[in-house]
Amino acid sequence: MSSTLFFFRVFCSYGALMWSLGKVVKTPEVMRVYIGSFWNKPYQNDENKALFLAEQNDLLRDLRTLPRNSAVRKINELVKRCRSAKVHALLLSHFKKKMPAIFYKQSAQEAIIKNLLNEFKEVKRQYRLPPGDFPDIKKFGEQLKDHDFDSFAKLNESLIKKIDDMLSVDIPRLMQQIAPPQQLEVDNNPFAEPGPDDWQILGYEKEQYDATFLTLNPVNGKVTGAACKQIFLDSGVSAGLLRRIWDLADMDKDGRLDCFEFAIAMHLTNQAKETGTVPDSLPEGLIPPSLRAEAGTGGQPAGAATRK
Repeated sequence: MSSTLFFFRVFCSYGALMWSLGKVVKTPEVMRVYIGSFWNKPYQNDENKALFLAEQNDLLRDLRTLPRNSAVRKINELVKRCRSAKVHALLLSHFKKKMPAIFYKQSAQEAIIKNLLNEFKEVKRQYRLPPGDFPDIKKFGEQLKDHDFDSFAKLNESLIKKIDDMLSVDIPRLMQQIAPPQQLEVDNNPFAEPGPDDWQILGYEKEQYDATFLTLNPVNGKVTGAACKQIFLDSGVSAGLLRRIWDLADMDKDGRLDCFEFAIAMHLTNQAKETGTVPDSLPEGLIPPSLRAEAGTGGQPAGAATRK
């Protein structure tokens, strides 16, 4: 990618390539695009230079953490399958309990399939399950038509407990055995300020945030507050803290978030879930390196609000 392009055009190319790859490459992993300029001449655009150097650091960091990330992905896939198996077991046992003892079994089964959305809601409420663990309702309903609900097994409480124990005890213990991701040191001083090309949001985190961002159908590279409101509410963070997080992340104050601002908002939300606090102003380390040149005093970009 040429370093002579304006930052906006570089960003648009990046978003378009991410979107296109997601449509073409059918893998469970989210595609990560690294932006760079591959020639031996000096950079002609200082704003792009900061972005390209930051992307280069991301690439090197991700290559170093590749073995760990591969193991983490495998564990995440295992967790996903276990939670899906648990939900399926609870759904099928729920359907079996609703079947009549002798008469009108076929009509009862058809009524359950027709009212599948409410059945999902009932199981979700009874067992306090996250909605993301449930299967696609349309596809699931089609598959149910080929089965006899009376043939479903009764719920085995001991097996459900084993799944819960694995998710709450065994998986965290397994994660502890995986070496934590190595952080790039700014210098030998552990109290040193972030350098101009360092970003506190790591490459694999940005990858996850980008995947969520693209599901919100951004328009001109940005999403509205209405489009992403539910994602932040689902975090469990209070509305008051989320309001402050939005003020910090919306650096250009246009009421919308681009993929960098969205990543900042998600990062601050995850921190708020753990600590229950939000910083008074956006830390310099959370400002994307490509935008840090516009930062004023205190590391706050032009137009960004500081809480009084």
